[in-house]
Amino acid sequence: MIRRSRTATPSHWTAVVVLLACVVAATCGGCKGVAAVTCPGDRLTFPRTPLKVTPEGRFYDVNSNGKADFAILHDPSGRLDILAYDDGEDGHFDRTYRLSDYDALRVPHLIVMMDSLPHRVVAPRYAAGDWQWFYPPQKMISPFPSMSITTFNEILGGPPLGGLTEHHYDREKRQFRNRTIEQVYGYRFGWHRRTDFVVPYWTVGMMYLNPRPWYAWELARAKRAFDESHNKVSVVYVGGSSGMISRLGQQGAVEALDQIEQLCMQVLYERRGAVKITILSDHGHNFALSTNTLVGDTLRQAGYKVRTHDLRELNDVAIEADGLVTCFGVHTRRPADVAELLLEKRTEIELALYQKGEQVIIRGRAGTAAIERRGERFRVVMVDGDVLRYEPAIGDLARRGKLDADGFAADRDWLAATADHEYPDVPRRVWDTFHGLAINVPDVIFVLKDGYCAGSEFYARMATMYSTHGGLNQVNSDGIVMTMVRPLDGPLRSRDVMPAIEPRYTPNLPPRVNEQ
Repeated sequence: MIRRSRTATPSHWTAVVVLLACVVAATCGGCKGVAAVTCPGDRLTFPRTPLKVTPEGRFYDVNSNGKADFAILHDPSGRLDILAYDDGEDGHFDRTYRLSDYDALRVPHLIVMMDSLPHRVVAPRYAAGDWQWFYPPQKMISPFPSMSITTFNEILGGPPLGGLTEHHYDREKRQFRNRTIEQVYGYRFGWHRRTDFVVPYWTVGMMYLNPRPWYAWELARAKRAFDESHNKVSVVYVGGSSGMISRLGQQGAVEALDQIEQLCMQVLYERRGAVKITILSDHGHNFALSTNTLVGDTLRQAGYKVRTHDLRELNDVAIEADGLVTCFGVHTRRPADVAELLLEKRTEIELALYQKGEQVIIRGRAGTAAIERRGERFRVVMVDGDVLRYEPAIGDLARRGKLDADGFAADRDWLAATADHEYPDVPRRVWDTFHGLAINVPDVIFVLKDGYCAGSEFYARMATMYSTHGGLNQVNSDGIVMTMVRPLDGPLRSRDVMPAIEPRYTPNLPPRVNEQ
């Protein structure tokens, strides 16, 4: 049963603070309320769509007079590689530049970290002819939970996270830590401090309330940060794509990708091709209209005490639900019992994960599996049934001689065997969840069926979620890496990305956030 809880959670006040910050910032900026803030002025200037597309290439009217004055043309191999400028607008190109002529180590590299772009949306458009100045996009499997902070922190080599979500329970302090409120007052995660651009946090709420204009504004400001950067490698984070997809679903994904193309073309046009660009994302999206679910009453009815601080007694629990995503955690001294209770009582819950000794347990209605590790090799033990539906993958690994006598397979073999599976790369992902991904990890993590989400009641009242993420399955987890630097071998994990695309990058750089 989906119910409203009887009392406001801390996340309620988190949302209030963020939205009040939006209003205050709007007023201080001379605008008349939140509605006025929904009209920021900065925009990219390059045409959003080509004037025409022919077998030769894509032609653009950059100066908006109805005539093509610029094109990106196919080379003999079929890649879009030649920038052609028709300065006289007479149908004859006056200057041409080949993208492939530029050594990746001798030109600036713009890395655009996009929030929420699924590989399964990008790959078909690339195959149909879009963005072919890039090498083919590769699937990037996110950590679990499939969240921005976990993925981007791993990509950029940030320090260990305090928790798996922004609003998490701190065991040492015995209370919740609210990084959302802290960001309103200037806090930045370690991975934020490794970027050249991230928007001021007060704008984040607006990107979900009215995503189209704010996303366009954010792309323009990200480009400005790149233009002003003196770094050989510039990393910009664009979060508005999450608002586009969460609020607008599939149509939001289409529009977000169209504007990414606009950003790339403006950068290529202005720099005459003397640049490399990489687009990468953090996770997938399920494109499912989602209903918020709350489990506090179910736990109370079973005799548990739902608390926000100072967990001391055997039946004390703290529920960690942040945003509106397809997973949530419970801090408890009885993880197996809590997992059994909620799987029995709440049909919207798909899986429960917790640590038992040296195993990570995955429970669902179809059975139970245990993940075990030996060095850099992992084993999936089917305790009861095939909850992950991994039997075909395990059989394939055995036929190819990848399993040892005890059923363990190398880390990379699991990734290759399951990258396209319903639950990709589970052994490594769930092991890392409970072994170092964050300092404070819930004792049991629940994965919801697509169509449900968990988080703030206030957020749920403010915004209808037409898509979300967070879970363990393919549609929640399939991020992308698409680069001009070199062809990539996929699939990749988030930790593989920077070594693959940028040998000059080091996570030990000093903080260099440029808040616009």
